[in-house]
Amino acid sequence: MHVLYNVNKDANEIYDQIGARTLFDIKILATDKNNRRGGLGSDLLKRSVALGKCLGFKGAKAEATGMKIKES
Repeated sequence: MHVLYNVNKDANEIYDQIGARTLFDIKILATDKNNRRGGLGSDLLKRSVALGKCLGFKGAKAEATGMKIKES
């Protein structure tokens, strides 16, 4: 928890750096295991950032993990 606290505390500086009060928040981005390594995730992220720009946001934020989810 201490590491996550420091990450969030340091991340707050980005608002001042880009002069924004809000950021476009990308919550969940996932691809099926059969579609990985083809650039689909990167394309989805790029399109999400482009959408944020179109909506007037000065920046975007996302959290990422490489956690594998056990499929049943």
